[in-house]
Amino acid sequence: MKSIFYSVLTIAILACNDQPGTTNITGTTASAPAGDCGSSLVFRKGAELRGSVYDGQGRVTGKTVTVVSKVYDEGGMHVAELQQKSTDSAGGNEKNSKTIFKCDGKKIYIDLSSLMPSGQSKATISTSAMEFPFDVKVGETLPDASYSVTLTVRGQPRTMISHIKERKVEALESITTPAGTFKCFRISSVVEVETGMQMDERQKKAMEQMKERMGKNRIIYWYAPDVTVVKMENYIGEKLLTRTEITGIKK
Repeated sequence: MKSIFYSVLTIAILACNDQPGTTNITGTTASAPAGDCGSSLVFRKGAELRGSVYDGQGRVTGKTVTVVSKVYDEGGMHVAELQQKSTDSAGGNEKNSKTIFKCDGKKIYIDLSSLMPSGQSKATISTSAMEFPFDVKVGETLPDASYSVTLTVRGQPRTMISHIKERKVEALESITTPAGTFKCFRISSVVEVETGMQMDERQKKAMEQMKERMGKNRIIYWYAPDVTVVKMENYIGEKLLTRTEITGIKK
C-alpha cells in the first residue's frame, strides 16, 4: 500500500505554470494575486504535463503523462480534475488514476483521497488535503497531512496510515529540470507510517528497532507558489530512494 501513497505525491510534481523558466520570486517571500488560481497550469483545461521517476542511482524507472480534464467552480473553490497515465520506463505496465486540485485564491489543496489507482477501487480512503500556500516564507512550518488506506485481506481489514509531518520551509533555491529552471522553496517533511495490524510487545519492539536502524522516511520537495511542486526526493535515513520531476509541458 506504500506504493499507492507515493503515487499520490508524485501527481503534485506535474503541476506547473504555462511558461517553463524562472518564476517571478523575489527575496524569501512569494505570492500570487489573490483569487488568481488560473496562474497554475493545473487549472487550465487541456494542459498536458509529463514527468519521470528515477531510482536512487538516477535510472529512469517510470514515466507519467497528466492531462487537466475538467476545470470548474464548486462550493466557493476553483476545482481541477487531472487524469494521469503511469508506465514503466519502457512504456509498459500502464496504470490510470485521477486526482483533484482545489484553490481558494490563497492556497492550493491536493485531495489525496481522490487518487485511486485502477485495481484498488474496493479500498476505503480517508485523508486530509495537502496544502500549498501562495504566500510562503522561509522558516515557516506548513500544516500536516495524512492518508489512510484500508483493504480487506482474507476477510480481515488491513489499514495503513501515512502521516506527513514537520513540513518545514528550509530555503529558496533555483531548480533546473528538463522542463526549465524554477525558483523554488525547498520543503522537507517526515513521513510516519502506522498499520492496523495487531502486534504483541515483542513485535512492537522489533518494529521500533527496525525504524531506528533504517532512519526516518523523509520527503523533500521543491515548490514555487505559482507552479506548485516541480521536483521531489524520497529518502530513508540519508539514502535516496526515488526522485521525481517534471520533464515537459504541452499547453
